[in-house]
Amino acid sequence: MVEVTERVLLSYKDAKEVAIPRNLLHVADGGERYLKIQGSHMAVCKLAAGGHLDVYKQCKNPSLSSSANYGLLKEKLANAVQESCNKEQEEGEKDIFEGSTTGTNQKKRKATLEACSDTVEIAVKTCQVKVLRPMSYKQQDLWVLLDPQMLEAVFCFLGEDVETCFKNDSKRSYSKKTS
Repeated sequence: MVEVTERVLLSYKDAKEVAIPRNLLHVADGGERYLKIQGSHMAVCKLAAGGHLDVYKQCKNPSLSSSANYGLLKEKLANAVQESCNKEQEEGEKDIFEGSTTGTNQKKRKATLEACSDTVEIAVKTCQVKVLRPMSYKQQDLWVLLDPQMLEAVFCFLGEDVETCFKNDSKRSYSKKTS
């Protein structure tokens, strides 16, 4: 029996290569491969840290979820999907991300979202980055095409405020309950 395994290793700014787990990779119908930019994943944080590995190593639980730039990327994705859907939608006045979420309205919004193109492009720095459209309006994961120029633009953009994210180590305050 022969088993063939493929592995994706990424490195950014001459740092050590980071092995990307399978749950962060997606192969589209056309064979294009995408990387999930999940703000709380260690591999993504390490890649975004790039030249700031000392700050990354000092942080107990690194996360980009509190990053202003990560939020901006998600906002750009939502806007690009909205524009794409509005172009393909016959009633260009409806906003699929707002309004009530009950019954038929939710089904209409889902059908409208599914009718949109599978990919959208967002501007990051000077690069047009190809991103997969989310499967639902609630999903906010960024799936970026596995292309060196696009990934470099995304990681460079995320790396701009990585120091402030990683220095604010605790995201929430917890109170220990005693019984």
